[in-house]
Amino acid sequence: MQTRFAATVVLLATMLSGCSQLYQVRPGQSRPAVAVVAPGQRVALWQRAVTTLLDEGYIPELFNESACFIRAHRRVDFVDDALAGTVVLIAISPEGNLRVEVGGAGLFSSEREFLRAVSALQGRLLSLIVGQHDPAPLAAG
Repeated sequence: MQTRFAATVVLLATMLSGCSQLYQVRPGQSRPAVAVVAPGQRVALWQRAVTTLLDEGYIPELFNESACFIRAHRRVDFVDDALAGTVVLIAISPEGNLRVEVGGAGLFSSEREFLRAVSALQGRLLSLIVGQHDPAPLAAG
């Protein structure tokens, strides 16, 4: 509770200072990060996705191994960046289509910068899930 209050105070102070603005994107409003994986690897990649999300400060809220679906919320007390509190949706279709989509809000100086950071986060998570090493670091907001 205290962490959420502190995050709210920081958010309000930043907004009132005029240097940043709160921007929001809902799942489905932007282009997700996608990859095609071997259908036989769905469950293994889904399990890696769960571990990746935990490592990146996300808490799975809704997940289903048989459907290869995860909805997770980024902890505001674990990460301290402009995208803390975002939600990520990960789905792997029976055909092997992997989709990573981030939604939520963030404090940025422009909408373009915000959307670029969301895209970078999606790409980073996708790279970590499919096992590509050395993903690009997140840009600070």
